Amino acid sequence: MTSPDGITWTTRTSAADNQWVSVTYGNGLFVAVAVSGTGNRVMTSQDGITWTTRTSAANNAWYSVTYGNGLFVAVSYDGVGNRVMTSPDGITWTIRTSAANNWWYSVTYGNGLFVAVAGSFVAVAVSGTGNRVMTSPDGITWTTRTSAADNQWIGVTYGNGIFVAVSNTGTGGRVMTSGKQDDQIVSHNNIYQGGMNIYGNVGIGTKSPTQTLDVVGNIKGTGLCIGTDCKTAWPAGGVTPPAGSEFLDTSATEQTKVGGLVVNTITSVGDIISKVATIYNGTIGGKISFYNTDNVTNLDAIAEIRTINASNNMPSSTILSHNSGGKLSFATKGPFSTLNERMIIDFNGNVGIGVQSPSQMLDVGGNIKGTGLCIGADCKTAWPAGGVNASLGAAYWYHPGCGYGGPCQCPDNSVMVGTYGWWMTYTDAYYLCRDILN
Repeated sequence: MTSPDGITWTTRTSAADNQWVSVTYGNGLFVAVAVSGTGNRVMTSQDGITWTTRTSAANNAWYSVTYGNGLFVAVSYDGVGNRVMTSPDGITWTIRTSAANNWWYSVTYGNGLFVAVAGSFVAVAVSGTGNRVMTSPDGITWTTRTSAADNQWIGVTYGNGIFVAVSNTGTGGRVMTSGKQDDQIVSHNNIYQGGMNIYGNVGIGTKSPTQTLDVVGNIKGTGLCIGTDCKTAWPAGGVTPPAGSEFLDTSATEQTKVGGLVVNTITSVGDIISKVATIYNGTIGGKISFYNTDNVTNLDAIAEIRTINASNNMPSSTILSHNSGGKLSFATKGPFSTLNERMIIDFNGNVGIGVQSPSQMLDVGGNIKGTGLCIGADCKTAWPAGGVNASLGAAYWYHPGCGYGGPCQCPDNSVMVGTYGWWMTYTDAYYLCRDILN
């Protein structure tokens, strides 16, 4: 029979005169199962009016059918190891192995889980003790669960986050539940009263949490704890730690802030050994500045200063600059010595090592040691034998009266130095050429 409102009912013709005991709806189809009949203990209908028999997977007493997760599932109270059958379309059915050969009277689907309960006092009393519930996440593989009591559980359903089963036996305990308790505790696929096990990261407002608790959005509460240090209000003037600790102070002036925060004074270095302090500006193209008004030390680091990129790797380049046309200095200082400037880069780009005012691109006030030396693309790992080879184009002269000649030789004992240079005597020219060639 059918009804458009649940009040007025109309009888309809069944596909066969079987004992139809359960009906469900899913995927646009009504499906009913029976406890009697021969090979035709399933019937289907698209409108609930016209019905067609379907071949059941076995001639078991199919007492209950449900639909969930794209699958029809029916359970039976007889048969040996075959008291479950499933179908993706309600037409073609496949036998599945039940978790136990109990008399399964009812099945339902909810919260990602199929749940069946067993009734029949006789069958349970003989073979089912404390295992009158079985569950399955897919309708195919089933696991027995401990029932709240060995009653004859003949019906089960799911709603509002909780499974509810009813029994026709027992004294004052003919209902059992699984899922959330009255205090709305969330439950999941575990058939555990009022509890929940969570593994991995938890995301609120995000489907891809990267932390134990990852919240995309504002967090509101009556208190906040870091470890065992709990606060119910923001500390006045920012965090005020004991001497020797590193901290960020929100009360600093705007000139010294980095994204609204500033690194405050460290009164002792004793407690910062092996610690790491990170100052970060997440804005693309953003800057972090160190500044004071007495023009003395702005950044004093004990140990190393390292630059990394957004992937936590060393960047391909690091830029250190001076913004007022001055020089960039690198100095060393011993435990009890004064600051010694070792290398500078002036505003022209000249690099000086051991000199205060470099006049060349690289100006070294001291010896240079290396494994090789290059002039342009011509690199040497040892000094050329005999000095410069004149055949490679060195020290040829030109005289207006006699034209071009060999290296440092002139018919009238004189030589011109430069295109329009000075004429030198042969003796002076000889020593000049000797110095050039050697």
